[in-house]
Amino acid sequence: MAKARIQTGDTVKIIAGNYRGTTGQVLAIVKKLNGKKPTKFRANISTVPGIAKFRRAFKYNGQSYPGMMYQVPRLIDVSNLSQLTTDGVLSKVQIQTKDGKKVRVLKKTGIELPSIKVVEKPAEVAQLEAATN
Repeated sequence: MAKARIQTGDTVKIIAGNYRGTTGQVLAIVKKLNGKKPTKFRANISTVPGIAKFRRAFKYNGQSYPGMMYQVPRLIDVSNLSQLTTDGVLSKVQIQTKDGKKVRVLKKTGIELPSIKVVEKPAEVAQLEAATN
């Protein structure tokens, strides 16, 4: 199975785009199939604000639903992210095999990165998800 270079729980810095220079933690990786082209990977970063969406008021089966505003996470392409070391230095991630297993290693320092971590979502993100569901 392929190992992703950036995974949930990693501390990353955005190196391109409108939010260039901001650092944050990866909350989720979203995989998008792109037809016959290569698959796109996008990440939800904790410090990047969401996109405001609006829903009109409507009636359905005799019941009326009010209009509302809700937040959708803003996804950043993985190619625009760079891994941060514990010292705050940018580093590329390299996939190596050790003892028959694929391991992620930082190129600059040679430090082995742990596998996927379980990340607790900030309270604001949890509230937004509860509101949209």
